[in-house]
Amino acid sequence: MLTERTVRPTVLADLVQHLPPDAALWRDPDAGPIWGSTQTLLAAVVNLLAAANWQRAGDQDAPRPDPIGPFRAPANTEEELDELDETDVAEIDAELERYRRT
Repeated sequence: MLTERTVRPTVLADLVQHLPPDAALWRDPDAGPIWGSTQTLLAAVVNLLAAANWQRAGDQDAPRPDPIGPFRAPANTEEELDELDETDVAEIDAELERYRRT
């Protein structure tokens, strides 16, 4: 196989079958980075330590640390928030009320 210029389809299928879940082949190009369980756990630990250090710092004016990893909140601009009209809010309230009754 190493001396040949081509790869047999069965060998290629075996290689693809044993790729890790975060391999580039499985990624959606528009989805961004994939966080596995190890990376997610490490990011959670880093976020917890950053928040704990921020709380213990004692500086009332210090900004809260931004979380890293998959825990980041989507960025909402003022324009996006202004586009939310009252009908959307009313529909959401009606849907929540329907679930509260059950």
